[in-house]
Amino acid sequence: MLSSCNSTSFKTFYLQNPIGVKVSDKMDPRDIVTLIANLNPNNTPGRLTIIVRMGAKAMREKLPKLIEAVQQAGQVVVWVTDPMHGNTETVSGYKTRRFDNIRAEIEVRTVIVAHAYASNHLPMVILLCPQGFL
Repeated sequence: MLSSCNSTSFKTFYLQNPIGVKVSDKMDPRDIVTLIANLNPNNTPGRLTIIVRMGAKAMREKLPKLIEAVQQAGQVVVWVTDPMHGNTETVSGYKTRRFDNIRAEIEVRTVIVAHAYASNHLPMVILLCPQGFL
């Protein structure tokens, strides 16, 4: 997967716009560093957004390792939480998300990122609302 992003023409011609990459708890810290280097070779601030989708429990264990690897590499990314997809479960045959799990993921992510970047704000959270909810 990562080798397909290595060509110079791919990087310079196709990747001019901001990019969002979805990351699960299966992402290895070394792989995220390689992926970021390939997608944002000039380390342009605001160019690359990492969309974290892993649930609160996995996030406690996995996200600090990803953030640490990215920081050690000197890479600049925006970290975004998508708690809707990391917390999906099936109840009585219906896909659903429990609000307490979503809130827990947002709280865990906020604390981890706040400590990592000495910041106290959450840049973005992705929420899905059922049709007709709003």
